Amino acid sequence: MAAPGGRGGAAEEEEEGCDLFQCFCKWRKRCSPRIPRVSPGRDYVCISSDASGDSTPKWSVLVGCTSIYEPFHNLRTHRFRVSDSGRVMGCSDDMLERFRGVSPHDDEHTVFSSATAAMAPNSRNMCIICAHSPSFDQRSTDTSGGGGGGGQDIGLLPKVFFMDCVDKSLTVLPPIPFPHGSYQSVSAHGELWTLATVEDPGPSGVKRRLLVYRLDGTSNSWAKISDIDFPYRRPSVNIFCGGPLLQGYAVISDRFILMSFIDLSFFCFDCVSSSLTRVTTEDETFQYVPIRGRAAHVAHNDNGIYFIERGTLFRYNYSPESNKPLKPPEVIDAICPYRKEGYGFVIHLRNDILCAVWMNMNIPCKCATRHVLITTFRIECQLDKDDFEPKVLEVLHSTCRRIGMLRSKAPEHESYDRLCFIQEYLDDSSEIDPSIALMMGARSSYSEADEVDPKMLLCCREFLSIRELSSCVVLEECRVMVKSEFYFICQSGQHTYLYKISTARGKLTCHETILEAEHSLETIRNGDVGIDDPPAWHFVNYGVKLYVIPSVPQYNHYYEVDVYRNSSLILESKRPSICFSAVCRVGQRIVALGDTLEAVYILDLQNVEWVFCKTSSTFLDLRKEIKISGFVDLGNDSMMISEVDACECFILDLKKKQWFVVEPPNGDIWQYCVGLLSGICMFIEGFIYTCSDGEMVAYELIEKDGLYHWDAPVIMRLPWKKFSNRKFMAFCPICKDVIHDDIAFSIVEARPFGSSHTVATTIVQVKLQETTRGSKRPVGIAHADISTSSIEQNGWILSNYAFTL
Repeated sequence: MAAPGGRGGAAEEEEEGCDLFQCFCKWRKRCSPRIPRVSPGRDYVCISSDASGDSTPKWSVLVGCTSIYEPFHNLRTHRFRVSDSGRVMGCSDDMLERFRGVSPHDDEHTVFSSATAAMAPNSRNMCIICAHSPSFDQRSTDTSGGGGGGGQDIGLLPKVFFMDCVDKSLTVLPPIPFPHGSYQSVSAHGELWTLATVEDPGPSGVKRRLLVYRLDGTSNSWAKISDIDFPYRRPSVNIFCGGPLLQGYAVISDRFILMSFIDLSFFCFDCVSSSLTRVTTEDETFQYVPIRGRAAHVAHNDNGIYFIERGTLFRYNYSPESNKPLKPPEVIDAICPYRKEGYGFVIHLRNDILCAVWMNMNIPCKCATRHVLITTFRIECQLDKDDFEPKVLEVLHSTCRRIGMLRSKAPEHESYDRLCFIQEYLDDSSEIDPSIALMMGARSSYSEADEVDPKMLLCCREFLSIRELSSCVVLEECRVMVKSEFYFICQSGQHTYLYKISTARGKLTCHETILEAEHSLETIRNGDVGIDDPPAWHFVNYGVKLYVIPSVPQYNHYYEVDVYRNSSLILESKRPSICFSAVCRVGQRIVALGDTLEAVYILDLQNVEWVFCKTSSTFLDLRKEIKISGFVDLGNDSMMISEVDACECFILDLKKKQWFVVEPPNGDIWQYCVGLLSGICMFIEGFIYTCSDGEMVAYELIEKDGLYHWDAPVIMRLPWKKFSNRKFMAFCPICKDVIHDDIAFSIVEARPFGSSHTVATTIVQVKLQETTRGSKRPVGIAHADISTSSIEQNGWILSNYAFTL
């Protein structure tokens, strides 16, 4: 979605030279479908327009940056705001608000080259620790080592400030009592702490120490709480090498501070007992990733510790109060496809909502400003046999903004810009962002259509040329209310299993889970499940009941399953001595067809018997054998079937008790297509929907003067290539309310062979457009969510029926 309020004119000229966003194929290759592609002027928003507090800020987020090659830049903080729903205030490509600068007293000769920050317990003052060093100009002019920069470099201590986030005032605090080392400012357990590593050169080499200081609020001084030797050991493999010894940290349950170091070691400090201990890890240390800056601990959701490295979101699961070692991190997803170009941090806003900020600090583009990718997202978790595990990353708002570094030309590789920290605090401002009203009218329903452009990069051209072979797919916001669950059937051997899949806010909740059957039935058949064999059992959903009906007359019973109560009854029935080739719900009735059109039977549920229905036709021989490929309930006591051998479709009107021929378009090649309908189909807003191999097909059924014909089909290819064989696919509409401009379908396909069967599930959204006849023609399809799960079952399985209650 292109958000309003872009820069226009000059921005477009600038973006023509910007090479950061030219490549779109890396978004497809490196990010999952859950991560939308964004760029200047192109936002993604998946937040309801009536979300509570959507237009007023709930949090302010300060972004701290240094640029020591730019005169008088030093440390500057920039601000953006986030609403309670997760929406980032403002418009795409806006410049972040400059909040406040922090400079040394002697800013003509010294600079603040880096900084770390933490919010004080009063949630108003931010404690900032700035690395203090001579400026580059001073270093170049003073090479003698006496006086000037050289002498200052030895004695310059890190400077500490309190910044009032309300009135922006600055208070100087006592400096950190050591000039060299790496350190982090931390807020935990109602106190301000400084974690530091110090290197002391000696005759036997460099001795490293790990220290913890606490700010004494009474005396306004730093008290040393812990001081231990740090056993630094260079790892044999470290692809993330570079940077300070102390890389980052995470505050766990507001009591413990987990420290992460560049040698892939971890220490934990207990703010209550003041104990500092090394964290036990598993043997293969190269599987670990150091935490950069402050990580986000989400105690409310899954006790996970989330952080970003090279654009990828990682998660550690660690509890200091347990004796379990720290396991290697899980890879959740790539927040953006950029790796070497920059880096970023993650903060925790509330409950399960997080915010990631990434900047292109390492490899500059051709713009005079830096780009900031801001993404708010939610982590959906599920309880497995071991612990809570993250399953779904749901992006709420993803936007590209800019940040000014006080320069008049594009930065170069040696510009020494640095993203130092991001810090959030509650914002009680009552102002309403006027841009939100504009954004409400432009929802994030854009399609990811990548058109061939004359200026397209070669890698993107090559990607488009082979895209049909790719499984890349991009998700879009679900614009309709969907039901909270749907069901599908799997047949295996002599049994039938009923599975349930739940949804939340238009997203599937079954990702990477092993599905457990809700109910099972004994459905005897001759031999195993045969994919090409006629159906041995038929399934009909009627209200909250599922009817499981045998095809062959030898079994004179059927099952009535109460899906809500998860119970079933076996009912003995009176039935004809013929095989049922199809059983379908027709309006409020359950109708079975034999191997001819005259063999029509209606199930009398009260008397539990199949009643013959005598029908007639003006043009059809009802005694001729038929082979049914698909059927559909048309409502109003009528149904339609598709016959394979004659390549024809027929309609049964139970009110008139007559069969009618459905004529195909004259001269159209589709009139010769075998099996126009496949399996159980759906009739919605004048169109019949059926699934084919890797696509969904819709036919408009038109009646005029008592005659029926269908129009040329609308073919909608499914971008996710997991759906390849109609014989294994089941689908059903899952819209919760009245259908207006969109339909939502669930589609399930289970891998038929093996012992662990992969189940691909998707929610697709079909865009509708009203025709002059009052029907609604499908004009586009997109995935709202996708999921892969599994079924543990030996032997072949067949999944070809799905329904909702």
